[in-house]
Formats: sequence, structure tokens, C-alpha cells
Amino acid sequence: MDITEPFVHRLTAYVLGMECYKKNALISEKHRSGTPTDMGFYNDVLRQVKSSLDKQITDITALQKQGGIWDVLAKGNTKDNAFYESYLRYYEECLKGKRWDPPVKLDDRTDLPPAEYVLGGAFRQHCEESLSLTQEAMNIINHDVHNRIFTLVEQGKIPLPLKR
Repeated sequence: MDITEPFVHRLTAYVLGMECYKKNALISEKHRSGTPTDMGFYNDVLRQVKSSLDKQITDITALQKQGGIWDVLAKGNTKDNAFYESYLRYYEECLKGKRWDPPVKLDDRTDLPPAEYVLGGAFRQHCEESLSLTQEAMNIINHDVHNRIFTLVEQGKIPLPLKR
């Protein structure tokens, strides 16, 4: 298992995508119902993603202060850190052979606040066009969100859970 910094970048982006976007109840319900999206829905999701992303970044910063994810893992001292718990769960899945499509670093403008940037691509376009979240649309959006989070990680706009 490669636990080098590039792997940490990828896993961090994956965890944040799962925790801040894919587990969002509003998105799940809209996908299930098949009803069209709109900018009101976009703004509701944006508020939730921002709140979740802010919480995850706070947890990452706490891990940095404790010596980083690998030191915390060795010591078993999580102090109710939700990011750590998610990270460990997905890391264990990787050890068991789970793989996901590798993210792509985008060359986009990233001067937007993180949550706006994360949702500012395919998801926002679907909402602007009042499209339904079909399975095909969800696949496109999920990849775009993952790439956008990875881009922020790569650019240092989202911290890594490593020792400072």
C-alpha cells in the first residue's frame, strides 16, 4: 500500500468528497425523486457542503496539531475526530483492494471559496439548467466534484492530515 504524499492527497480528496458531498441527504433525495434541480436547491446544498467542509477542515487541522494522521493512527488517539474516523475507514478499504477512479487536477480558477469551487462545475450547471439528477448525471457530477476537491488539495487550499 502506497502511503506516500500523493496517496494522501488522493485519499483526502476521496474522503472529503464522500463526507461533504456524496452523503448529502438533499442530493440523495433529489436523485431518488427524479425531480429537476434549480438554483434554490443549489444554494441549499452549497450551505450544507460548506458547513461539512468547514468541519472536516477543522478536524484535519486538529490532526496536524497531533502529529498527523499516521502518528494519530499509531497512538490510537482520535479525540472524536470525524475526519480521522472516515479516513481510517476508507484507508482500510484501500488495504482490502478497493479502488476508485483516480482524480484529475483541474486547471480551473480556484479563487472561489472552497465549497463554491467544489460545486461550481457540473453540479452548478445541472442546477442552472434545471436538470434531474439521473444516474448518468450523478456519475458526471461525482467525478467533477472529486476532481475539484483534489485540485484544492493539490493547490494547498485544503490542508492535508499530515504533520505540519
